[in-house]
Parts: sequence; C-alpha cells; structure tokens
Amino acid sequence: MAKRVTVPLTDFALPVPRTGSIEAHSGYGRAAAEGREIHVRVQRKRAKSDPLYQSEVPVSFLFDREAYQFRIDGRMDGIFRHDPPRIEEIKSSFNARVLIQPQWIVI
Repeated sequence: MAKRVTVPLTDFALPVPRTGSIEAHSGYGRAAAEGREIHVRVQRKRAKSDPLYQSEVPVSFLFDREAYQFRIDGRMDGIFRHDPPRIEEIKSSFNARVLIQPQWIVI
C-alpha cells in the first residue's frame, strides 16, 4: 500500500528553487486583512473584464509516484477558462522603494 502525502495547493504551486520573499515577518509583508482585500479587488476586476474568469476555485487531485500517493488540495485564486486555461495565483507584497517611484499600478 502506498503512503499518502497530502500537500496544500499553495505549497505545490510554489516555484523550486524559491526566490524572493513573501514571508510575513520579513518587514515587507502586508497584514492578512490587507492581502485579502487586494485579492478581492483583483478578482472583481478580472470577473468584470472576462466572463470566463472564476475566482476561489476548489481543487483536489490524487496521483501516484513510486511508493507514494499524493493528494493536492486547495483553492486556486482564479482561473480563466479559455483554451488553454490559465490559472492565477495572486500574491501581494510591499516594497518601500516602490513608494518613492512615480509609477503606480492601480487595481
């Protein structure tokens, strides 16, 4: 019998090797409430501009590799249901150096 390993979707989707930092205690992380608000704003904008966009999509997938069975569970921040589909993972961050630059992206 294969040993089952459950992996949160967020961990499964992270790039390897990891680069940069989104760690909340790094001095550049936003409060959780602010991060959620950014997610909601981005998701509303996407849904308004693309009828094939869907946010907060639950996913679960089971697959075998050698003596292990992996279960991936979680939610995608968003998916554009085009052909091919495009999955979106929204990350928010704060960088003090960006505040002094004149360019802003308004979401």
